[in-house]
Amino acid sequence: MAQPNKPKAKHVTTKVRDKKPPVYSPQKKAPSTLFSSMDNWTEKNSKALLILIFGTSLLFSLLLFNARMDVGGDDSLLWMLLILSIKAFSLP
Repeated sequence: MAQPNKPKAKHVTTKVRDKKPPVYSPQKKAPSTLFSSMDNWTEKNSKALLILIFGTSLLFSLLLFNARMDVGGDDSLLWMLLILSIKAFSLP
């Protein structure tokens, strides 16, 4: 038994049914800029760059290290006066 209040099905017209989905052409690759190519290269070689930078910093810090205290001149004199004044409990 058919229900009287039931809406009727809408029929699809032939224009809508025969319409094909749009075909998109593959997008052309954007030309590579210097920044994008360097960004890609650094992303691929990030571990090697980290080791290289850390190693170079370590090498230069060892080569340029100077352990002598007297090179400072005024600073070394200031430290000596400070230590003497602390031992003597007096201000210079």
